[in-house]
Amino acid sequence: MSEKVTIEPKHIMDFIEFLGLATYHQHAGKGSDKPWPKMKRKEQEALRATVNLVAHAITKGLILAKRQPELADAHIQQMNETRPGYADELLKDILWQYQQFLYTKLREEGWTPPGAPK
Repeated sequence: MSEKVTIEPKHIMDFIEFLGLATYHQHAGKGSDKPWPKMKRKEQEALRATVNLVAHAITKGLILAKRQPELADAHIQQMNETRPGYADELLKDILWQYQQFLYTKLREEGWTPPGAPK
């Protein structure tokens, strides 16, 4: 039996911010992969705006899904009718991003993966 991967509730706020950062780096275009200290002021503002936009949209979705869970089911069904298996693809991507988030968080806390140079 395979283990079900879940997102730890204690990480949800940081993970949502991480998704905003990932969205910015994926879609902001040339130069969006710069580290924060090397960004110009306008680039930092664009990054902050993207993170806030993504976080706000996800938060709205979570609140709505909490209040009316049947909407989540309906949306998933409609997505899968339009593109079969799409919801599963999205879930797989979210869980992969969560693994990247945990890896980054642990590295920031001083963890070194096995086999990594010291």
